[in-house]
Amino acid sequence: MKNLGLKYKEYMISNSFDITDCFTEGNEMGEFLLDFMTDQENFHRSLTPELRAAILDLLRNKCSTEKDGKVTFTNDMCCILIDA
Repeated sequence: MKNLGLKYKEYMISNSFDITDCFTEGNEMGEFLLDFMTDQENFHRSLTPELRAAILDLLRNKCSTEKDGKVTFTNDMCCILIDA
C-alpha cells in the first residue's frame, strides 16, 4: 500500500473466548462452538473420533491457553483501514 501511495492505518484487535465446553463430548454449547469456529453447520456431527481428537488437540495445544480449568481460544485479528 505504501508503494501505491495509499494512506492506511493498521489495528490489532485482541479477541479470545472460552471453548472449555468443546472438550466435553456431547456438550451442546461445545458442539455449537465447533460449528461456529469452522463456519460449518453441524460440523461436529461429521467428525470421526480420530479427527475430533486431532482437532481438539490442535485447539488446546496450539491455539489456546489453559488456566484454572478453562481453555481460552485466542483469535487475534488485524484490521487495515485505507483512506479513500
